[in-house]
Amino acid sequence: MDFALAVGGGLVALLLFFLAVARWSSKTGPEILDWKPARSFETEIALERDEVDQMIEARNERLRRRGRPEVSEAGMREDVDAAERAQRERAARYRAERAGRVEGADEALRGQREAADRFRAERAARRTEAGPPRRPTRAQRAARRAGRDPRPPARPEPAAGRPPARPEPAAAPDRPTAPSEAKKERPGSPRTPER
Repeated sequence: MDFALAVGGGLVALLLFFLAVARWSSKTGPEILDWKPARSFETEIALERDEVDQMIEARNERLRRRGRPEVSEAGMREDVDAAERAQRERAARYRAERAGRVEGADEALRGQREAADRFRAERAARRTEAGPPRRPTRAQRAARRAGRDPRPPARPEPAAGRPPARPEPAAAPDRPTAPSEAKKERPGSPRTPER
């Protein structure tokens, strides 16, 4: 128990010592740690000025080769300010046009919704007229598996003036339509049942 108190008391005393040094020291934190940034603010500003001068000089060199007048830093700043003003004006015009389009968009959206509702109503009416889809019965499925009747019964005729929902495929005149007839026409085939 005495050891734990000694260690705990030592840690508290060490913490209080560091806090007292930080409080009453005349040096700042970076000075105590001897920390210096890689570049000072003055260095950064000087480098930026040099870079701007180099860019202007490079542009002027290209302009001289073309025979055009040179540009100064003030001229560059005026060009940049003019470009920013033009961009702000374009943004304001775009926002105004967009606000006008939004008002007109409500009418167009309402028309699209009405057209979609009409389409859905017509589709529902067509489905009601045609009745529920016809699924093959168990006997028809068994006959199809056995190869006797591959096609389901024909759908009822559509209402007058409307094309059929799905056109029937046209059968080739020289080919049989049912697989059972094809088997009969190929004598000697190993799959042909002998009668």
